[in-house]
Amino acid sequence: MAVETAAIGSEREILDLMTGIFGPSSDNPILTLEMLRWKYFDTATVDEGERSFVVRRDSRLLSHAGLWRLRFGHSGGDVDGQHIIDWVADESAKGAGLEVFRYLMKQPRVLVSIGGTDIALELQRKMGFSELPEMRLYAIPVRPFRQFLSRRSGGLVKMFAKSIRNWGWKRGGRWVQPADWDCKRLVGANDCDDRVFEFRPRHYTIGIRSRKWLDYLMRCPAMNCSLYQLGKGGKALGYFLVNEVGGQARIVELAIASDEMSDWQAAYQAAMMEISKQESTIEIVVATSLPGLCDVFERLGLLKRQSISVLAHDAGSRLKGAPPLLLQLSDNDGCFLFSTAYPYLT
Repeated sequence: MAVETAAIGSEREILDLMTGIFGPSSDNPILTLEMLRWKYFDTATVDEGERSFVVRRDSRLLSHAGLWRLRFGHSGGDVDGQHIIDWVADESAKGAGLEVFRYLMKQPRVLVSIGGTDIALELQRKMGFSELPEMRLYAIPVRPFRQFLSRRSGGLVKMFAKSIRNWGWKRGGRWVQPADWDCKRLVGANDCDDRVFEFRPRHYTIGIRSRKWLDYLMRCPAMNCSLYQLGKGGKALGYFLVNEVGGQARIVELAIASDEMSDWQAAYQAAMMEISKQESTIEIVVATSLPGLCDVFERLGLLKRQSISVLAHDAGSRLKGAPPLLLQLSDNDGCFLFSTAYPYLT
């Protein structure tokens, strides 16, 4: 068995392998040929490297692993990274899944693993992956009654109890526009201010973005993205990107040219206020791996709803001595994964 780069046109084979494991794709907007083309063969991404790898035997597809390309940066420099997604293998092909995974471990990038099954995480630990601070997902209900009406399962009494609880949670939110901050919807990433892409923080390590990257995310077939500029004192300081799916508004990415947690708190508060104005917004979701931002979210009244393990394989010690890593939903496929059976976190 040998690992090879998947060729354009192999989407159908990859999709067949994935649906053979995860089930039919008819009611899943993630398991489509259009999504696979966007993830692996859309050329206008953060870099031009290959993103889809397969193992074959006698032309038969046995396993697949995709790459979500990353780049991290802080005041001391930038580091290339990647996150493995869509790691699947035919159950009858022993070792095919590990073959492609080991191949990607040898690439000269920090390999970050965000989430996964308990079995996969334990295997990665045995392969030398180290623990990083977990990613935490926070949420707050915005329109509890609309949420109650849109729920599909759970029983009437249970759903009603959740609705009452969510009214209380909403009241705990900090629904006040921060002074001197404003939001403006942008048509595209070309309207973003240069400073936010050039900024390198001193106290944390952040995902390095570009206009090309933002436009790529906005082309995702499974996301409904809107891009907003964040301003302070009449000057552009950053942006946030929100994906609205089924009433859930996810801030998949927020970036500002500031090291100060007070600015980050005001930026998220302004973003929440702007998103809550949309009648379609039922729930707001954010995520971070930075402890300081966890404190910010809790001060804003957001509730911690999930914790996701984060592991890293850093053979070249590229992140050694770097400030804590700030991961967001856009640093993995969590920005677009969605379950119609469980559409909310609250």
